[in-house]
Amino acid sequence: MQRRGRSGDDRKIVRLQPRVPPRECTGGRLSEVLFEPPRSTKIRLMGKLFNKIREAVANDRFVVSWHADERCEERGVTAWQLVAGLQDAELVRERPRSKPLPSVVVRSELVDGSAVEVIWAWMSESRRAKLVTVYFQD
Repeated sequence: MQRRGRSGDDRKIVRLQPRVPPRECTGGRLSEVLFEPPRSTKIRLMGKLFNKIREAVANDRFVVSWHADERCEERGVTAWQLVAGLQDAELVRERPRSKPLPSVVVRSELVDGSAVEVIWAWMSESRRAKLVTVYFQD
């Protein structure tokens, strides 16, 4: 099929095919066909930076920024709680292209049960993690 474009040129209408072939449902009826989305490489890479940071902190290769120290004092949190909670923390977001350092945002729980979000950065030259800041979730 062809149709006329606005400028008078001929354009073809192309029917898009799924990248992954359809898979039939096993629920008894074959009338439904499910399409699986293509697997993204981003999903596999998610957590790579976070794992580097966790490993560095576990091996005592980390620093606490002046800003993080001030925010901890201001919010009544001690840095050791954030360091201890990193192993069980939930990764919220990885920002490998953030400037000046690649960073991650993690959600952690303090000893008293309150939830905080913590930003950790990766200093690749010294292969150390840096505690950037902490804030309470809204």
